[in-house]
Amino acid sequence: MAITDLAIRIATTLDSTGINRADKAVTKLQRSVKGLSAALGGVAIAAFAKKSLNAFVQDELAANRLTQAVKNLGLEFANPYITEYISNLERTAQIADDEIRPAFQRLLQQTGSLAKTQSILNTAIDVSRGTGESLANVSEDLAKAYYGQTRGLQKYSLGLSKAALQTKSFAELQEILNQKFTGSNATYQTYANSEYRRVQLGRQSTGAIVTGKQPRPPAKVPKIG
Repeated sequence: MAITDLAIRIATTLDSTGINRADKAVTKLQRSVKGLSAALGGVAIAAFAKKSLNAFVQDELAANRLTQAVKNLGLEFANPYITEYISNLERTAQIADDEIRPAFQRLLQQTGSLAKTQSILNTAIDVSRGTGESLANVSEDLAKAYYGQTRGLQKYSLGLSKAALQTKSFAELQEILNQKFTGSNATYQTYANSEYRRVQLGRQSTGAIVTGKQPRPPAKVPKIG
């Protein structure tokens, strides 16, 4: 109960809608702890609970930093839209919202435009997936390039000299990045999903062997035409 009370107090202090988010986070935490209780000792459970609560608090802080940044830019009316956008992007791009928020905030503070921020963030996600660079690093490089500091883009092998990078407009550089990396996130997701299915099939097969059951044969794919 102490963890629940603390989470609610912290979240309520941070945001007017904190109670609802705290309830959800605590419920999730309690389920996780319950599932681990049979396998872990009291010390391990306490450590896990503390780590989970800390993660929740950090997520709340990041959300409130973004909310305040948006307000400072005179775009407070867009906060509900931004929250929904990040939630949808987390699901469709399979990137945690605690990675998306700081990247979105950095780009928004640099551009001052919601439309440009979304466009550049989409580019950053593909570049991140295509190069292995963190989304935070790519977003920082693009934010700087937006105002002419293009040195950070050299690592992405765009086929341009340092001098050529400096003569290109940001729109031209973004187009080059898009041509080189568009589809990288989709490819990443396809691979990640196939790996997940492979692991799941492996578990099913292992379970069938243990129980003496034969795994079901795959369904026949109907011919087209």
